[in-house]
Amino acid sequence: MSELVIDIESSVLLRPVIELEPGRFGSCPDPGSGPWNDEQSARYWRTCLAESGIVDLRPVVPASWFVLASEIDTPFPLDKILDEHLDGAEIGADLEEVSPFSGGFVLYGDAEPILLPSCCGDLGNIDEWKKAAAQRTDSPEMLWVGHPWYSTWFADGRLHIREEHEYPGPRAPRTVRVAPTLLEAAISDANREIDQLVDRLLSLLRTGPRSALASEIAQVLVGRRQ
Repeated sequence: MSELVIDIESSVLLRPVIELEPGRFGSCPDPGSGPWNDEQSARYWRTCLAESGIVDLRPVVPASWFVLASEIDTPFPLDKILDEHLDGAEIGADLEEVSPFSGGFVLYGDAEPILLPSCCGDLGNIDEWKKAAAQRTDSPEMLWVGHPWYSTWFADGRLHIREEHEYPGPRAPRTVRVAPTLLEAAISDANREIDQLVDRLLSLLRTGPRSALASEIAQVLVGRRQ
């Protein structure tokens, strides 16, 4: 299979997303054995989340579990998502029981989502995107977004970001080409979105039983562990 190359010339966005795993919000029958189509997967996701009262969120693409962090902008369902993520953890001053929200960052070009996080990605992966934007060598390096990851290299004035497959994939890998300056600006915007998420988390944490460590917990949740 030949490789598909996608050039992003303008309107580059890097948007933080949180992964809402359906089974953690509700216990509902799955569509059955075998590969699910997009409609079946989306229905399962919506049904499970609805058991927790979450009915207004939409994934960034059909059949994904990723929701834009900016759309989780009200106390509910953010408090439900926060409670599920912490899951009764005994949080000490070392915060070892707290992990970043699963998910990561979606790369958009011309308002279309192009590259999504993979399994085991989280909001701390913005540091990987920063490292990629600064790359100026033509030797491929890993951009960790979960597994499978991306490979990145610099050539002809642009950063190349290629999908990788841990197993034989159903389609040819895609390579996105983008000017580093555009990606750097998108990373700055993504950081501002993360700052806004921190503010929303603090408004919840400061009124709950973990108020003494609210600031520290919020920073860890968005991948900014000190």
